[in-house]
Amino acid sequence: MIYRKGANVRGYFIWSLMDNFEWADGYDTRFGLFYVDRSTLERTPKLSARWFTSFLANHTSHSHQQELSEYTQM
Repeated sequence: MIYRKGANVRGYFIWSLMDNFEWADGYDTRFGLFYVDRSTLERTPKLSARWFTSFLANHTSHSHQQELSEYTQM
């Protein structure tokens, strides 16, 4: 659990895993954790994906760190 300025934070969520379609902007706006090459569908982690991995590794209870490390290898 993270306490900062009196906030009891129990979870942290990302808006979008991959670049996706937005009704107002189509595919032009890219804000996912992974860049998607539209021609090959290859997915590449962005700097934000590496930050999120680090954040989870350093702000998670000890009991979940082993389980988390299995899923965050890049």
